[in-house]
Amino acid sequence: MVGAHSNANVISPNAKEIADKVYQCTYTYGTVSLIRADGKPEEFLKATIEEPSTKGLSDRKLKSLAEDKRDQILAAFNTNGMAKYEEVDTLDAIRLAANSLKSAETDEKYLVVADPGLSTTGYLNFCKDDLFHTDTADIVEALVDEKAIPDLEGVNVLWMYAGQTAEPQERLSEVQKAKLIEIWTAVLEQAGAASYDFSVDSASSTAYSDLPSVSIVPADERVSDITPLQTVVLDSENVSFVGDQACSRMRNRTKRQSAMSHRHCWIIHKTVFT
Repeated sequence: MVGAHSNANVISPNAKEIADKVYQCTYTYGTVSLIRADGKPEEFLKATIEEPSTKGLSDRKLKSLAEDKRDQILAAFNTNGMAKYEEVDTLDAIRLAANSLKSAETDEKYLVVADPGLSTTGYLNFCKDDLFHTDTADIVEALVDEKAIPDLEGVNVLWMYAGQTAEPQERLSEVQKAKLIEIWTAVLEQAGAASYDFSVDSASSTAYSDLPSVSIVPADERVSDITPLQTVVLDSENVSFVGDQACSRMRNRTKRQSAMSHRHCWIIHKTVFT
């Protein structure tokens, strides 16, 4: 599933995970489908790899043929995988992929999602609906009620570049990224995926250009709410040391000051004596 649209960085078809999965399919004579993930997702390529008509080929030759087929498929990735319509409907793209996989006659089924997952239209709309602040269980329940969950029974899912956006979309906060992955994880589980893995690999740092527009999803400010430690300054008028004892005497200390002093007893390195 190709997420080549305006809020994503350029996806390389030569990324190891993508190339390896396509090669695995061409070498074992499977079926490969490519889905364009934009506002109106479409399956733009479906290829069933036939065994060579010539029998008795060496393993080296068979691998070479598989590599050639892989390269042909990945070439289509760049030529026909670019977005044609505005917005992104990630869930519908997954549904198309699920339907294609359902018809495949094989015990091993893989879905590679190369997409940020920041859908801006359809049933999961991060732009219109406040999904980042909605309970994930409620989101999944709503999708179930609408019969919008795809059927991924027996499918192994590899998701690449989740939460990795490109300009003009602002970078998501780490909390938003975690929530986005939490939502898609719940969807995949409800869909019956045999396994799922969110790759930590990074996309390129180059944004797509001259593609249909995608609405901007509000991003949280990337700041930390940290309260600085309080520095306590003690001088000779308020502190004196008791001879031959490892302790000090505080002068003119009220009960409230005595209670407050306990707040700083573990930050001695922040205490300054003058």
